[in-house]
Amino acid sequence: MRKFLLLALCFSSASFAGVSLTCSSTLGECSASVMVPASAVPYSYNFNLPKFNTDWGTLTGITLSTQATGTGEVSVANVLPSAQTFTNATSSAPLSISGPGGVHLNLTATASVAAGSIPAAQVIWGTPMGSSTPGYFPVPGFFLQNGLPLTGSNSITINSSNFGAYEGAGFSTATFTANAGRGIYQGTSVPGVFFGGDVDAGGEVTITYDLIPSDVYPAPEPGFGLLGGGLLGLTFLVRRVRARA
Repeated sequence: MRKFLLLALCFSSASFAGVSLTCSSTLGECSASVMVPASAVPYSYNFNLPKFNTDWGTLTGITLSTQATGTGEVSVANVLPSAQTFTNATSSAPLSISGPGGVHLNLTATASVAAGSIPAAQVIWGTPMGSSTPGYFPVPGFFLQNGLPLTGSNSITINSSNFGAYEGAGFSTATFTANAGRGIYQGTSVPGVFFGGDVDAGGEVTITYDLIPSDVYPAPEPGFGLLGGGLLGLTFLVRRVRARA
């Protein structure tokens, strides 16, 4: 008969945000995810994901996917003497995930406001910043909305010619880099209305290995920790095939 054995093992080390690896012989896949922390753009961030252990079976496919996380701020300034409206205001940042074999996964993390209005600019009496002479000067009208969730996702299938860069004996890791570009702020309105904002972008990066599993799936060796630290949770659905009596 066929019997499935559930093994749950945890390894920890000093300083890595949690990476979880789940393998199922019934589904014929192993997947692992890591969170790239949301940070002010631009930035570069290195992280590790498990390689495919050749003891698991035969590797038949690899998918790399990313879902944007974090928040954005949309600000709109109006220097005109009358109130104005705007549409499609966005704060966004390009994200790129680079991995072994020259693999690149690109997406745009975007926060948006569909429409809004901005009050008129005002002329007030005072001393402008950077000046010692008081006088009348204009103050723009502002629209501001922060804490907007970022959206954006993408996935790629890694070519079989690159499988060797993602395979290893035992429990080994592949190094990836997340690069976030500078924020892009735009929208639609009349001349005299200006768009700005802020972006704190991150993402959840997942690698999925499709495989033909071994008849007897080997238990992991103790003492393994991901390079760079952290909590590695491994859950294995192990198939054992026993002959009928």
